[in-house]
Amino acid sequence: MTVRRIHITGGAGAGKTRLAQRLATMLGAPVYDQDGEALAVLRRLSAEDGIDYWVDPSPIMGQLLAEVGAKMAAFAAQESWVSEGSSLTGAEVLFEGADIVVMLDCTWPVAAYRIVLRHAKAELAGNNRFPGWRQLYRFCRYSVRYYRGTNPPGLNDYGVPRNNYHLYEQVKAYESKLVVCGTNREVEALIRRLAEE
Repeated sequence: MTVRRIHITGGAGAGKTRLAQRLATMLGAPVYDQDGEALAVLRRLSAEDGIDYWVDPSPIMGQLLAEVGAKMAAFAAQESWVSEGSSLTGAEVLFEGADIVVMLDCTWPVAAYRIVLRHAKAELAGNNRFPGWRQLYRFCRYSVRYYRGTNPPGLNDYGVPRNNYHLYEQVKAYESKLVVCGTNREVEALIRRLAEE
């Protein structure tokens, strides 16, 4: 089977964005940043209403899901694509439309290094989506619990699994096309395999 549509999921710092960019370049396909798109809509609605919906998105969750869902559906209708994101809510069109679903499941030390490095680079460049070192501290506290499985089960307000075990339980519905990569070696093997198809 020739793979033309790929969805990548996983925790923070797992390498979703980097892998999506590499695969998109290899396939000559567009990339859809699911989490980035949701964040852009959330920020726009917050600015329009003068309310910080980041703190409590529940008043606009229906509108957020409708807008992002419409964009995901239009994107998934294309012949070839790579998408990446951690949210499961409303993302069924990406999971179902993908030829393969890649779950990245690295260790916490690897994720922590990537999260801190990414944050520092974005701060220096002045384009951090989550600016400030306090934000980084909070995000790391949440993420370490995600990787160690000590967050409560289920999804957070944005439809993101609170721990990697719950993510795996959710994506098992796509087991026939699921590829789990836990190391760089496994990621490189996947890239080589797809390049040969």
